[in-house]
Amino acid sequence: FVINGKMYVGCGHNTLGNLVNDFWEYDPVSDVWTAKAAMPNGGKAYGSCFVIVNYAYAGLGDDGTGYSGDFWRYNPLNNTWTQVANLAGNPRLSASAFSVNGYGYIMGGYGTSGYQNTMWQYDPMNDSWVQKAGFNTIGRTNAIGFSLNGYGYFGTGWYANNAHSDIRQYDPTIDSWIQVASFPNASSNSSIFCMNGYAYAGLGEDAGNNLFNDFYKYDPVANSWSSVSSLSTARHYAVGGAIGNNG
Repeated sequence: FVINGKMYVGCGHNTLGNLVNDFWEYDPVSDVWTAKAAMPNGGKAYGSCFVIVNYAYAGLGDDGTGYSGDFWRYNPLNNTWTQVANLAGNPRLSASAFSVNGYGYIMGGYGTSGYQNTMWQYDPMNDSWVQKAGFNTIGRTNAIGFSLNGYGYFGTGWYANNAHSDIRQYDPTIDSWIQVASFPNASSNSSIFCMNGYAYAGLGEDAGNNLFNDFYKYDPVANSWSSVSSLSTARHYAVGGAIGNNG
């Protein structure tokens, strides 16, 4: 996640396959990474996060014992984590997230009841979760989620040995989804960041586990995806973020 011109990366698996909970802050001005407070959960992978104002909210995922539903708030000013309300729905991993108008949203993922197509809204003022309209098609995991101009977006991802390309837009004012332009690749485990009113997505893999290195820009006004410069190396499970005019 990105807050106040700094990018934060943490948790996941290390190169030995072990769960880790360390967190790091990247300063693009000095081009330096600095260790920050570890997430107090003993290690987590396939988690989800969103930012509301100047706080990050992160949780869910695999904590080594199965699907987890815990959530934590990170304050970058005093470098502390505080536990908040657990997700009210099924614990899950590889769910997508976005924030719109002061609320956080968790969508999709994989939990105890299989692929999820439910969505939950987090209210930071009341520290509570409320179920909202779900993705109006099959459940999805390892999908992309992002927000632009007061709308949330969710799509691509994995379901039952197939990668998908469809994208849907969520309108929080009427709690409803509509389908928009599909992503150019049927893919999962892709990366996403937004800047200057556009979304940029790419990388990931197809149903045959072939990795992508291409990237595309989404224009919400034209409702279209266009190709941009590819990354030099193909990869999946990468994290993305935008600081100023750079992704």
